[in-house]
Amino acid sequence: MKMINVIFSIAMLFAAGCFKDEPAASTESAPSTVSTESTAPATPAIAPGTWTMNLDAAKETAASRNLPILLYFAGSDWCVWCEHVKERVFTKPEWKTYASENLVLVVIDFPKNTALIPERYKARNEAFMRKHNPQGLFPTFTLLDSSGETISNLEFPPYVLKAITPEKFIEEINATKTSR
Repeated sequence: MKMINVIFSIAMLFAAGCFKDEPAASTESAPSTVSTESTAPATPAIAPGTWTMNLDAAKETAASRNLPILLYFAGSDWCVWCEHVKERVFTKPEWKTYASENLVLVVIDFPKNTALIPERYKARNEAFMRKHNPQGLFPTFTLLDSSGETISNLEFPPYVLKAITPEKFIEEINATKTSR
């Protein structure tokens, strides 16, 4: 019986450590830090470089600051490569600095646990999937201009994702922005 208690205690400590940064199911989350919206009818301001699910607010910020929007098609609770990009790119200071000065970030999430996505975004996410990611590849990124028009889709094969760095990701975004 003591062995079961010890194993249970270790499992609980492990679970507490693994999930301490996970968002609650009721929040509108993205890679790790996401802007949540109030229930006020006005469109909330979204700071550049902050992940959000609210495309309307993102478009407003992008238009007012003349910044592109990066759509991130993710499977937040099942996609191994999405988690890899999150850890290797989105959590790094180089990315955070670049994104806060150059991008408005929107996550289009397709988790297995559909309770993680507010109901008002589910149909929109499906429509965006059909338009920008019809192959259903994850992760996929779409760069939109400040008015919301598509600049380009960015798809990275696994051999590129395996060695992805903030610098390589930023380089790809910059090349896409200037190739238009």
